[in-house]
Amino acid sequence: MKKIFKIIGIILLIFVVILAAIPFVLESKIDAIVQAYADNNINAKVEFDDVSLSLINSFPNANVTIDNLTITNKDPFIEEIFTTAKSIGLTMPIRELFKNQNDEAIVITKIAIDEALMT
Repeated sequence: MKKIFKIIGIILLIFVVILAAIPFVLESKIDAIVQAYADNNINAKVEFDDVSLSLINSFPNANVTIDNLTITNKDPFIEEIFTTAKSIGLTMPIRELFKNQNDEAIVITKIAIDEALMT
């Protein structure tokens, strides 16, 4: 019986370590991924300072936080700022992170916006 609990404990520990490690592995790529999705799906110039990914804080969901977001219009209102936000948090099922850009739309279950200004 102790052996079963030990095996279950090791499996759970490995699972938690993997959940904690994934954001660090994707850290260098997450900015480019978010920028590519924004460029392909929004008809505006999208700029931001940082993007972070958390799998533990909102488990079983993933939380993507975009800091210092600015969206600037394209034609016909060129260079007019549409919106700014200190941060935007997007919560989605973890499986949504593994969709590529050619798949169907990403399902976002919750959006939290901090200090936004829309003009």
